[in-house]
Amino acid sequence: MVSSEPGQHKRRAQPASRESRLKDIVAHYGVDARRLALKWESRERLIELIEQVVQQRARKGEAFRGVSDASR
Repeated sequence: MVSSEPGQHKRRAQPASRESRLKDIVAHYGVDARRLALKWESRERLIELIEQVVQQRARKGEAFRGVSDASR
């Protein structure tokens, strides 16, 4: 069924575009070196991967900054 409302088509296409945006983030920032995440279908799984990598990169070098485990 074709809707005459212009926003109706965008609402249906939006989940796929969100997934492609997440995959673009994964590819652009080198989140997944083996590129396995680009084959994933689940947005939640992509979001979890991005969150994990961001947290790991934020903590990188803490040993040299004197950040203790208690302050996390």
